[in-house]
Amino acid sequence: MTGAEKTITDVRDDIGNFVGEAVRYDDMTMLALTCKGDHGGETLTLEATMENWDPGMRFLECEP
Repeated sequence: MTGAEKTITDVRDDIGNFVGEAVRYDDMTMLALTCKGDHGGETLTLEATMENWDPGMRFLECEP
């Protein structure tokens, strides 16, 4: 299991434990990406908004 796969599994499990048997009224979409480039250990966390699309893509493309 890759780091991204483990992240998705862990988040899904945590959400399942939180909601328990409650009825779900909406679906859930998750996305985890692994950048193969060298960021020197640098990480990036962004709120899921369209305004953050370009900064996220630049990070994944390993642009300075």
